[in-house]
Amino acid sequence: MPDLSPPAGTRETLSCAGHPLTIEVFAPPGKDGDTTRTIILLHDAAGAGPDRPVRREAATLARAGFAVLLPHYLGRTGQERAGFSEIARHFGAWRDSLADLLRQAGLGAAGGIGLCGRSLGGALALAIALEAGDVAALALRSAFIPPEIAGRALVLPPILAQHGSRDVLVPASHAARLAEGVATAGGSCRLALYPDQAHAFDARTDAAATAQAVAFLREHLRG
Repeated sequence: MPDLSPPAGTRETLSCAGHPLTIEVFAPPGKDGDTTRTIILLHDAAGAGPDRPVRREAATLARAGFAVLLPHYLGRTGQERAGFSEIARHFGAWRDSLADLLRQAGLGAAGGIGLCGRSLGGALALAIALEAGDVAALALRSAFIPPEIAGRALVLPPILAQHGSRDVLVPASHAARLAEGVATAGGSCRLALYPDQAHAFDARTDAAATAQAVAFLREHLRG
């Protein structure tokens, strides 16, 4: 039988915000590093373990021609998975490490940086992009609006916000509020609602959502 386990990238460790951060790198086949567009892919609170769909997303993005960085950011605070109380307690530490990773990745990125995030990862992507000037696009799935940016003008790069209408963990109203706030600030947020999906998409819808994200990122990242 074929091996159906999600693929692994090559691992490296960087110092980000003064702490070690393990990153998996998924390299695109046959691409020149000087012209490769870079994606930082942020997993959800369940982590980036071997059974997580974010790993298939990383491989799909790499096959589409992107260099993909998958940081294991929960390790910054000693977790493999994060509960609600840990999200509230450690959000700032994760944000700071990932912001430094974005800064370092941006130094050598010829084609721009894209941020992709699922749930908690999407919230972190929003918080980071609001402070950074070198993010070309955001592709978010089931993301919540972090409390730390509530009430702020959402001056952000183009966003694809994908959300299940049956999501009870993070209601789809988060995506609608995000789209409204970005439009008010003069930006662009493409809202993609999935009427029959909950917080985690089924495998077929997850693959279709990733394909939509690939097209969106190709549209907005140079190279």
